[in-house]
Amino acid sequence: MPNSTKILITGFERFGRHAINPTQHLVETIAQEGLDLKIEDYEVRTKLLPVLYNRSWTELFTVLQQFKPDIVLCFGLKAGADKIYVETTARNQDGGTPDNRQVKRHGPILDNGAASYETRILKERARMALNKAGLPVDYSHDCGDFVCNHLFYQLMHWCQSQPKIRSGFYHVPMWTGEQAHMLLDAARTLAETASESIQIEKHTATLQPSW
Repeated sequence: MPNSTKILITGFERFGRHAINPTQHLVETIAQEGLDLKIEDYEVRTKLLPVLYNRSWTELFTVLQQFKPDIVLCFGLKAGADKIYVETTARNQDGGTPDNRQVKRHGPILDNGAASYETRILKERARMALNKAGLPVDYSHDCGDFVCNHLFYQLMHWCQSQPKIRSGFYHVPMWTGEQAHMLLDAARTLAETASESIQIEKHTATLQPSW
């Protein structure tokens, strides 16, 4: 489908003291069952990422190069949260928390990178859409200093040269069991909202006068 909207959805493996990671269940469910969206001509791909500083971005980058998505939705667990957080800002800083191989990183993620990057999704549209879908949601202006922010920052840095890609990061609660459907609802809502934004931009571009 050469003209389809390509959507990439990522989650992380379990980490630390957490026996499960709901974002792993999310991407595995979508990979097995698909994601029914109210848009035309779309293709969804998923990627389960390791909670490792040195591999999370390289594995995501490989998929980005191969799949060439229009939309990238990254999900991570925020233990203790009771709502979805639309992450607004990726910061160029690792905080020293050990990853799943006990590797610690402390200091800038990229020595010559910007101090921070803003998300590449329309955050207000995303928040309003999740709220309309009946999902608890808020903004977060601090993505932490662990692998989630490490990945988010690398993705936003790369996106500086990919202006057409809509991409963002979302922290989610430990929604499992009967609540697991809420993550699927969130992924569906965010994918549809980002796709609608792209279509609006394309339509607006065709209305611009050329001279």
